[in-house]
Amino acid sequence: MREFSTAKYVQLPNRVFVPSEWPVKGLESFLSKLTKLVIDDVTSDRVIVLQVQDIPTILVCCGEGEETQYFFQRISSPGQTEAYVIDVVIATMDNLSKKNSMTSEDSSKSSENDISDSDKGISLDNYNIMTHQSENKTAYYFVLIQEK
Repeated sequence: MREFSTAKYVQLPNRVFVPSEWPVKGLESFLSKLTKLVIDDVTSDRVIVLQVQDIPTILVCCGEGEETQYFFQRISSPGQTEAYVIDVVIATMDNLSKKNSMTSEDSSKSSENDISDSDKGISLDNYNIMTHQSENKTAYYFVLIQEK
C-alpha cells in the first residue's frame, strides 16, 4: 500500500510555491529572488537545495511552458555531497514575525538580486544580512541589529 503525504505550500509570485513552514511573511521579496535564482539555474547539472530555517527543499517543476509551476518540495536532508546548498538562517524568528522587518548589508547597492526598501512596507532597519559563501554553499544569516 502506498503512503501519500499532503504538503502545504505558500504561493510566491510567478507560480512559485514554497513550504508553509517557511517564514514567508516579511521575506516575500528576498525569497522570490532566491527561488528565481534556483529556477533560472534548472538547466545546470548540479542539484540545488534551498533551505530556510533548517527546512531543506529541492525544485520540482510541474507542467510545461508558460503553465509551469515551481514547487520547492521538502526533503529529509541536503545530504548529497554534490548538491549546492543555499541556506537562509534567521536569528530571531519571534522578532521577525513581530516586526516583519529586515535589512540588507548595504541597501545603497542595488541589483536584481538585492532587497529593495520599497518591498510592500518591509522596513530594512532592524536586520543585517550576513553572507557566507564556500565552494558548495551560500548562507544568508539574518542578524538582528542590537540597539545600544
